[in-house]
Amino acid sequence: MRAELLESFRRSDLVHVALCLPTYTLLMYLYFIAFRLDESAYASPLILAEISKSPGHVLLLLGNLAVLIFAFERTGWKSLEAGRYLRLLTLFVAAVLAWRFSCIGYNFYFDQAYLVDRAMLVVLVALIWIHPLFVAFFLILCVTFAWQLEFPVFHYSFTDKRALFDYLVMLNAFTLLRTVFRMRTQVFLLVALSSFAAAYFVAGTSKLLLGPDLYSWILENSISNLFVSSYQNGWLAFLPERHALGVATQLARVDVPLALVSIAIELGAIFILFGKRISLFLLAAFFLMHLGIMAASGIFFWKWMLLGGALALLLVRLPDDLMAGLYTARNRYVSVVVVLLSFGYLNAVPLGWYDSRINNFYSFDLVDSDGERTKVRRNFFAPYDLPFAQNRFYFLSQESLLANTYGSVFSAEVFQALEKAGPSDVEALRRRFGTLHYDGEAKARFGDFLRVYLKNRRQDPEPLWLLDLISPPHHILGFDGLAFFPEGGRIEEVEVVFHETFYDGEVLHQLRNERTLEIDLR
Repeated sequence: MRAELLESFRRSDLVHVALCLPTYTLLMYLYFIAFRLDESAYASPLILAEISKSPGHVLLLLGNLAVLIFAFERTGWKSLEAGRYLRLLTLFVAAVLAWRFSCIGYNFYFDQAYLVDRAMLVVLVALIWIHPLFVAFFLILCVTFAWQLEFPVFHYSFTDKRALFDYLVMLNAFTLLRTVFRMRTQVFLLVALSSFAAAYFVAGTSKLLLGPDLYSWILENSISNLFVSSYQNGWLAFLPERHALGVATQLARVDVPLALVSIAIELGAIFILFGKRISLFLLAAFFLMHLGIMAASGIFFWKWMLLGGALALLLVRLPDDLMAGLYTARNRYVSVVVVLLSFGYLNAVPLGWYDSRINNFYSFDLVDSDGERTKVRRNFFAPYDLPFAQNRFYFLSQESLLANTYGSVFSAEVFQALEKAGPSDVEALRRRFGTLHYDGEAKARFGDFLRVYLKNRRQDPEPLWLLDLISPPHHILGFDGLAFFPEGGRIEEVEVVFHETFYDGEVLHQLRNERTLEIDLR
C-alpha cells in the first residue's frame, strides 16, 4: 500500500507542478544572485577561468554534470513526449540569448573582448541539442558573462531578457526533477506557459494597485506623456518638435482606450490555458501590445515577442493527444493558481507606473581639441548601452527629483499633482515630493568609468566592428546623436549634462540644462 501511494505521488501532475515552482525559485537564486563574481574577475580575458575558481559555480556545474552522466537517458530529449519540438524551442531561446550577449560591444572599461567566452556561448547552444541539461552550463556562463555590465556603478537590468531566462531555468528545474519523478511534457508546458503569462498578469495588477481606486490608472495615465519623454530620450528624434508634440496631442485623445486594452490583455493572461485558441489569441495580443509600446516609446521587447511567437508555433505543431492532456478542466485552474502564485515564486518585475509630465535625463557631449562638441547616442557606450539608455544616473544630481526613467512615477499623489501643475509649480512640488538621490562616491566611480572607457576607446574605437554588423536590435531605440566614435578620435573631455523638462499638454518647457560632470581625458 505504501509503495502504491509513493508511486502515485511520483506520477501526480499536481505534485510535479508544485515541485517545479520552488525548484525554479531556488535555481534562479543560485544562477543570478548566490554566486556572482567580483569586479576584479572581469579584468581577466577569460571569464570561464574565473568561473572555475568560484566554488559555488563549480558545485552547480558538478551537480548538473552528475545528473547528466547518471541519468542521461532518463532526462534526455528522447524520453520526453514531443521532445523534438521542445528541443527546437529551447535551442531557439538559448540562441536568442547567445546572439544578444555574444555580439555585445568590446568592454572598454575592463579592456577585454572575452572572445573565448563569446564562442563558448555559441558552442553551448549547440550542445543543448544533445541534452537539455546543457541548459544549466549555458545559464552559468551566460548570466556570469552578463554581470560584467553591472560594474562599476550600474544596476544592470535583465527585464528585457527575463522571460527567456525564466523559460530556461524552468526547463532546468523540470529536467532535474525528472531524475526522481516521472514528469510528463504537459507539466512543463503548463508551468512554462503559466509563468510567461504571469509576467503580464503581474504587470497589469501592479497598474491597478497604483492609484486609490482600481480604475485610477486606466482613467488617469497618459501615454502621450510617455511619447514626449521618449522623444526627448531619442525615439523618433528625426521629427521636428512641433510634429512630435502633434503626435502626442493625438495620442492624448485615446489614452483611456489604450489603457483599457493594455489592462485587458495583461489581466487576461490568467486565462492562458482556458483553451488552445485562447492561448494563441493571448500570445498574439502580447505580440501586438509590444509593437504598440515600441511605437509609443521606442522600448522594444523583441526578445519577449520572439518567445511568445515561438510558444504559439509550438502549440500549433504539437500532437493533438498531447494538447488534449494539456487543455483539461483541471489544468485551467491549476494554471490560474500558478499565475497567482507568481507574485511569490516568480518575483516578476512589476511593470506598472504613471507616465508623468516631467522628464529627467542626462546627455553626453564629447569635446575635441578644437573645442567642438559632439553629442553621442546612448548606445555609443556599448556594451553598456542598456544602462545608458535607461539613463538612471540620478546619483549625479544634487537636487531632488520628481520622476524616474522616462518620467515614470510610482505615486498617484505625485502624478496627480504634476497633471494639475504648470512649469512654475515644479519647484514647490520638488520641495514637497522630491527625492534626493545624490551619491558622491557613485559619482566619482562613474567619472572613473567614463575616463577609463574613453581613454581605452581612443586607442582602437571599433575593435569588434564585425560583431557590430550582426548584433541584434537594442532594447531601447534612439536616433539622437552620434552612434560611433568621432573621426580622428582626439577627444579631450566628456561632459554630462542634466536636463529637466515639463510638458503641459501643448508646449514642452525646458526647466533645467545643467552640466553635472566634466571629465578631462588629457
